[in-house]
Amino acid sequence: MMLLGQLARGGVARVQGGGAALAAALAKSFMARGGTLRTDARVTRIARDGMRATGVELPGRGVIAADAVVCTADPWQTHEALLGGHDLDQSTATRMGSGGVAWPTAYVHLL
Repeated sequence: MMLLGQLARGGVARVQGGGAALAAALAKSFMARGGTLRTDARVTRIARDGMRATGVELPGRGVIAADAVVCTADPWQTHEALLGGHDLDQSTATRMGSGGVAWPTAYVHLL
């Protein structure tokens, strides 16, 4: 239904060059601002201090400290596997438990 509403208002925007072009542009912008991008690196845990992400742990490499962590995993994987399943507020826990979390096509999680 949402797509039909967008079409009625003049169409749906598309990225020139497709999704790969969008990912490349985001990566370029991120690195131009001093970010470090690692691909094909298995993350076993998001390190944190209280409720603040402080880095990521890679197998055999320990924790790599970071000022910010961008996680592209879905909410379940992020919370349960990478954050250890702790400190979830009751409202979000209820929505996740009832299947009430929306699953968009693309995610950008700023932790």
